[in-house]
Amino acid sequence: MLRAQADALLASDRLTAPTRAALSARLAWRRSSPRALTARQLAVLDAVAWRLVPLGPLEEVVDLAGRLEADVADGPGDGWRYAAMPVDGIALAAGLDRLEADTFLDGDDAERDRLLEVARTGVADWPVPSDLWFEEVLARLVQLAYAHPLVQLSIGYDGMSDAAGFPAHG
Repeated sequence: MLRAQADALLASDRLTAPTRAALSARLAWRRSSPRALTARQLAVLDAVAWRLVPLGPLEEVVDLAGRLEADVADGPGDGWRYAAMPVDGIALAAGLDRLEADTFLDGDDAERDRLLEVARTGVADWPVPSDLWFEEVLARLVQLAYAHPLVQLSIGYDGMSDAAGFPAHG
């Protein structure tokens, strides 16, 4: 149903051409082989993503981990970083490796949540500041989730309807 709504929105006159192109690209995006992470690191990132930003049935079509991995592989990051952190790709991989050293993938949801909470609070035995790593990963996953048109439609957001003359809703 959401996909049909997205398709109808894309076919409508409610979007400007740049917005239509951006939303279409987000809907069409598919994961390729990892380029910045190993397959195992990407599997850990998948598990992290669904613990931090659960999307229910949308998890089948909104690939947060794959998008984050591709963003790290494609560019310089989000334009800033904490001085205590290495560049995005190195920091991301280091934190994922540390979680996997604690057998993150082997744990159940409660254990995964516990390990993420430990990282969030800041621990000394991480290769990067764990609290900063957690903050960065959470922020990027949330940004990627709410930039996706299916997630936007699922919460009733229609602010992407930016064509001139479209009436405001509120």
